[in-house]
Amino acid sequence: MKNFDADHKLKIVSKAIYYINNNCEYKANVVSKQVGVSTATLNRYFREVLGISPKQCFRALRFKVALRSYRSKSGYDLYEELGYTDFSHFVKEAKDLTHKNPSEL
Repeated sequence: MKNFDADHKLKIVSKAIYYINNNCEYKANVVSKQVGVSTATLNRYFREVLGISPKQCFRALRFKVALRSYRSKSGYDLYEELGYTDFSHFVKEAKDLTHKNPSEL
Protein backbone atom coordinates (compact mmCIF):
# COMPACT_ATOMS: atom_id res chain seq x y z
CA MET A 1 0.00 0.00 0.00
CA LYS A 2 2.90 2.39 0.73
CA ASN A 3 4.22 1.96 -2.81
CA PHE A 4 0.81 2.87 -4.21
CA ASP A 5 0.68 6.05 -2.08
CA ALA A 6 4.20 7.06 -3.08
CA ASP A 7 3.50 6.39 -6.76
CA HIS A 8 0.21 8.29 -6.60
CA LYS A 9 1.82 11.31 -4.95
CA LEU A 10 4.69 11.32 -7.43
CA LYS A 11 2.20 11.08 -10.29
CA ILE A 12 0.23 14.09 -9.00
CA VAL A 13 3.39 16.16 -8.51
CA SER A 14 4.63 15.19 -11.97
CA LYS A 15 1.29 16.12 -13.53
CA ALA A 16 1.39 19.47 -11.74
CA ILE A 17 4.90 20.26 -12.99
CA TYR A 18 3.98 19.15 -16.49
CA TYR A 19 0.92 21.42 -16.43
CA ILE A 20 2.98 24.35 -15.18
CA ASN A 21 5.65 23.89 -17.83
CA ASN A 22 3.11 23.68 -20.64
CA ASN A 23 0.71 26.40 -19.50
CA CYS A 24 2.90 28.86 -17.56
CA GLU A 25 0.32 28.85 -14.79
CA TYR A 26 1.94 29.45 -11.41
CA LYS A 27 -1.04 29.59 -9.05
CA ALA A 28 -1.44 26.60 -6.77
CA ASN A 29 -5.23 26.79 -6.66
CA VAL A 30 -5.45 26.61 -10.48
CA VAL A 31 -2.86 23.83 -10.75
CA SER A 32 -4.50 21.78 -8.00
CA LYS A 33 -7.84 21.87 -9.86
CA GLN A 34 -6.14 20.75 -13.06
CA VAL A 35 -4.55 17.73 -11.40
CA GLY A 36 -7.65 16.84 -9.39
CA VAL A 37 -6.62 17.47 -5.80
CA SER A 38 -7.19 20.21 -3.25
CA THR A 39 -4.62 22.95 -2.78
CA ALA A 40 -3.77 21.58 0.68
CA THR A 41 -3.24 18.10 -0.76
CA LEU A 42 -1.05 19.47 -3.55
CA ASN A 43 1.01 21.32 -0.95
CA ARG A 44 1.38 18.17 1.16
CA TYR A 45 2.35 16.02 -1.84
CA PHE A 46 4.99 18.53 -2.99
CA ARG A 47 6.51 18.65 0.47
CA GLU A 48 6.54 14.84 0.77
CA VAL A 49 7.87 14.16 -2.74
CA LEU A 50 10.20 17.13 -3.36
CA GLY A 51 10.76 18.55 0.10
CA ILE A 52 9.57 22.02 -0.96
CA SER A 53 6.23 23.75 -1.29
CA PRO A 54 4.47 24.19 -4.63
CA LYS A 55 5.08 27.93 -4.33
CA GLN A 56 8.84 27.39 -4.10
CA CYS A 57 8.76 24.98 -7.03
CA PHE A 58 6.59 27.29 -9.15
CA ARG A 59 8.90 30.19 -8.36
CA ALA A 60 11.94 28.24 -9.59
CA LEU A 61 10.12 27.04 -12.73
CA ARG A 62 8.92 30.57 -13.53
CA PHE A 63 12.44 31.89 -13.08
CA LYS A 64 13.83 29.17 -15.35
CA VAL A 65 11.47 30.21 -18.14
CA ALA A 66 12.25 33.89 -17.64
CA LEU A 67 16.00 33.27 -17.60
CA ARG A 68 15.79 31.21 -20.77
CA SER A 69 13.88 34.06 -22.42
CA TYR A 70 16.39 36.61 -21.13
CA ARG A 71 19.31 34.62 -22.53
CA SER A 72 17.76 34.04 -25.93
CA LYS A 73 16.21 37.45 -26.53
CA SER A 74 17.97 39.78 -24.11
CA GLY A 75 14.61 41.50 -24.00
CA TYR A 76 12.59 42.89 -21.20
CA ASP A 77 9.11 42.34 -22.63
CA LEU A 78 8.05 38.86 -21.46
CA TYR A 79 8.43 39.36 -17.75
CA GLU A 80 4.91 40.64 -17.18
CA GLU A 81 3.50 37.54 -18.89
CA LEU A 82 5.48 35.39 -16.47
CA GLY A 83 4.21 37.18 -13.38
CA TYR A 84 6.99 39.68 -12.79
CA THR A 85 5.98 43.31 -12.45
CA ASP A 86 9.00 44.51 -14.39
CA PHE A 87 12.61 43.70 -15.21
CA SER A 88 13.86 44.81 -11.80
CA HIS A 89 11.49 42.29 -10.19
CA PHE A 90 13.12 39.58 -12.34
CA VAL A 91 16.59 40.77 -11.29
CA LYS A 92 15.59 40.65 -7.62
CA GLU A 93 14.26 37.12 -8.07
CA ALA A 94 17.55 36.10 -9.72
CA LYS A 95 19.49 37.46 -6.77
CA ASP A 96 17.18 35.75 -4.27
CA LEU A 97 17.39 32.36 -5.97
CA THR A 98 20.97 32.32 -7.26
CA HIS A 99 22.78 35.17 -5.47
CA LYS A 100 23.80 36.48 -8.92
CA ASN A 101 22.55 38.96 -11.47
CA PRO A 102 20.88 37.49 -14.58
CA SER A 103 23.80 38.65 -16.71
CA GLU A 104 26.12 36.44 -14.63
CA LEU A 105 24.05 33.30 -15.19
